[in-house]
Amino acid sequence: MTLVNDPDSKAREEIVRRDLGNVLHPIVPHKQLERRQLVAVAAENSTIVDADGAEYLDAMAGLWCVNIGYGRAELAAVAAEQMQALAYYPHTAMNVPAASLAEKINSLLGGDNHVYFVNSGSEANEAGFKIARQYMKQEHPGEFRYKTIGRYWAYHGTTLGTLAAGGMGERKSKFQPLGGNDFVHTARLTAIAARSASVTRPAGWPVRRIWRRRSSAKAPRRSPRSSSNRS
Repeated sequence: MTLVNDPDSKAREEIVRRDLGNVLHPIVPHKQLERRQLVAVAAENSTIVDADGAEYLDAMAGLWCVNIGYGRAELAAVAAEQMQALAYYPHTAMNVPAASLAEKINSLLGGDNHVYFVNSGSEANEAGFKIARQYMKQEHPGEFRYKTIGRYWAYHGTTLGTLAAGGMGERKSKFQPLGGNDFVHTARLTAIAARSASVTRPAGWPVRRIWRRRSSAKAPRRSPRSSSNRS
C-alpha cells in the first residue's frame, strides 16, 4: 500500500471542532458524532485511512458510488481536462460528454433506450415517479392514474417523495405527513408460508417459511391476501 499517513492528534482535534461547529450530517445523530468520530483523511483502491492511522476496508464503496476504487489518477486527469473545456451546462442543451456516455449506457442495455442523468438514487426514483405520471397524463387524458405501489420497509431514498414510497419506520415517521394517498403499500412480509391449496409450485421446488421481526414503527396490519385487493 502506498498511502502515507502520519497521525497528528492536534490536527484531528481541529478537524473535529470545525466539523461539529459547521457541518450538518445526514442520518447520523450529532450526539453520536460528539462522542466518537471517524475522520477520513486518505483512500486508495478499497482502503480508507483515518486521522488516527487506522486502515479500513471500504466494502460499501462509499455509498455504492466508488465501485472502481479510490485514487484513480486517470479519472482525475480526465475530469480536469473536461472541466477546463466545459465544466457544466444544463441538459436543456446538448454536450459531448452526455451524448457519449448515454450512447455507451444505451448500448450496454441493448439499445432502444434513452438515458436520463441524475445525481443520486433518490433523485432517480423521483424522476421515475414524475415520468410515469407524465406518461399516464398523456396516454390517458382525464384519468387520474397517479398511484405508485411500494412495500413496507422498502427503501427508495430520503426525499419526501421517496420516503412516502417506502416505509422506513422511524426514519419515515419523523417527516410525516407525507404525500397523501399517492403511494399504496403492500403488507410487510412478517411471515411467508407456502400453502399447497392456494399456491401452485413446479415439482421439486422447496417449501420455506421466512420469519421477519416486526418493527416497533406503527403500521396497519394487513395480510397479503387483503392488500392485493386494494387499488
